[in-house]
Amino acid sequence: MLDVGEDGDEGARTISLRLTPRGRSLLRDGTTPASTTPSKFLDTHVLRVGGEARLHAVIALSSFIEVGRVAESVDLLVAPQTLARALSAGFDAEVLRQRIEAVAPLPESLSRTLAQASIVVGRSTFVAAGGFLWVEDPSVRELLRTRRPTAELFVDPSPPAGLIIQPAVDLDRLARRCRAVGVEVMAEGQLVRARSGPMARPTPSPSRLSPARGGDK
Repeated sequence: MLDVGEDGDEGARTISLRLTPRGRSLLRDGTTPASTTPSKFLDTHVLRVGGEARLHAVIALSSFIEVGRVAESVDLLVAPQTLARALSAGFDAEVLRQRIEAVAPLPESLSRTLAQASIVVGRSTFVAAGGFLWVEDPSVRELLRTRRPTAELFVDPSPPAGLIIQPAVDLDRLARRCRAVGVEVMAEGQLVRARSGPMARPTPSPSRLSPARGGDK
């Protein structure tokens, strides 16, 4: 009903308010007759909210529309770019259609936009990964992909020209396993050398143990 008007004197610290057209109507008549004007699209993108619109249906549009002109009537902007933002935010195209049609029938152009947006042209699968190993030589790539020491390190299938590294594999482990099959790993232009650790002593074979002598205990 009210709008901010001219500021008062600086020393008085007052703010002037003015009545909006709707506020003048309410004060003049005491009551505002219920409007029976239906909501409709004025053009391809401008939706004028009529008196028949349900409040909850209009509020349901707030997440993917822009507010245009607000005076005696309220105009909402439902453009292809606002629909695209809603779709990228996770809204289903059919849900958008239902919410808009709860207020007013969709124009043909927006109906086609939603129909096109609901078409699935392909499907992709997300795979968590720890990195990507570029391997230009197909034979070396196949060696790493199939040999027992290294096969478990990579995601199969991997895209051409390389191998996707499993998320739990660190660089040191990768370098050690690849070097075991004769492949060196480069990172940031440097050769990765695995950290050296104590080597386990070989366990002697029982067949090579000398028999105990009679005097030994």
